[in-house]
Amino acid sequence: MDYKVLITTSGIGSRLGQITKYTNKCLVRVGVKPAISHIIDNYPKKTKFVITLGYFGNYVKDFLELAYPEKSFEFVYVKKYEGEGSSLLVSLLEAEKNLQLPFIYHCCDNISLDKIPEPKYNWISGYNDKDSTSYASISLSGKKVIDIHRKGHMNFDLLHTGLIGINNFKRFWEIANKINIEKPIDSTLGDVDILKQQINIDNFKVVELKTWFDTGSISGLNKSRKKLSNNEYEVLDKLAESIFKIDNHIIKFFYDSKLSKNRVDRKVFLKDNIPEIVDFRDNFFKYKYVEGNLFSYHANRKNFIGLVKWAESNLWKPVKDVDYNKFKNDCKLFYYDKTLSRINDFHLKKNIKDQEYIINDEKIPNLKDLLKEVDFDELTQDKPMGFHGDFILDNI
Repeated sequence: MDYKVLITTSGIGSRLGQITKYTNKCLVRVGVKPAISHIIDNYPKKTKFVITLGYFGNYVKDFLELAYPEKSFEFVYVKKYEGEGSSLLVSLLEAEKNLQLPFIYHCCDNISLDKIPEPKYNWISGYNDKDSTSYASISLSGKKVIDIHRKGHMNFDLLHTGLIGINNFKRFWEIANKINIEKPIDSTLGDVDILKQQINIDNFKVVELKTWFDTGSISGLNKSRKKLSNNEYEVLDKLAESIFKIDNHIIKFFYDSKLSKNRVDRKVFLKDNIPEIVDFRDNFFKYKYVEGNLFSYHANRKNFIGLVKWAESNLWKPVKDVDYNKFKNDCKLFYYDKTLSRINDFHLKKNIKDQEYIINDEKIPNLKDLLKEVDFDELTQDKPMGFHGDFILDNI
């Protein structure tokens, strides 16, 4: 049938705390890909999506266009996505014009591996769990939904997962607009308030999910990551950076757009020594996934010597047109100033003084005296050569 899927990504993701300081909650990594990819990949290839954008909305748009160039997306910008006057209801209503047909509403922090039915009839998905502290819930009569409750309701049958199918879309929008007129600044309003009224008029069936993962809270995200991790590769989580695997490509995200641009620009210098970058946006770039094993798993004397010889031929070549005074200053900043800064930060955070220690029965001088033994002038006198990242075996 002809229908669309609405995914609301406009909210700020406050339940995730610092995790959403630099990105949208739908782009938080779960396994090898962001939460929103788990949702999109569970629908047929030709599905049409309507995406509401607000908090870091440009990141969501850029990622989806980069990751899924063949898919159909309609982006709807939500002006009031935080603070007074914002609510899920407001975000839903912004997409009304795009959804004048049966549709599925799928909140962006809800992952299910179940086959999702088309909205050939009105339905509400539910999950069998008895803790409604953080979730709305539904009451049933057989397979019919007879009531829907806000968070914390005690007497219910299934939890409401934030995944619904709306066949009678005209009634849905009629009720939504009526509620918005009556309570225009209630930030708690959302799909539950609309459904509570529509259930009394239209018939709603229950779709009971066998799998459901909530990625919208820290505890839920941790559980989701544990269940959906396939151990294909290990990534150190950073608040301002992410790495995803989508189909046969890798997409990297940097909150600092300059870092992303530098990664793209260095392709000119590194040429075939790194995978081909096939596309990029301000904060993202995409390259082909290349099969390989970490050098650290296979290192021996013979192939390590081979690696060094390869690096001498392909990486460690003199760089032309360089300001040597600037290069020397950059080396001082990197080797000397940065080292001292990290030592001072360490002492400050640990609330300890720089002092001597006895390690394995050997007297070790304090760090200040140890650093005097380092010839920083020598470290800053060399000529610049081509290089790629930390030359450690876990990076090769």
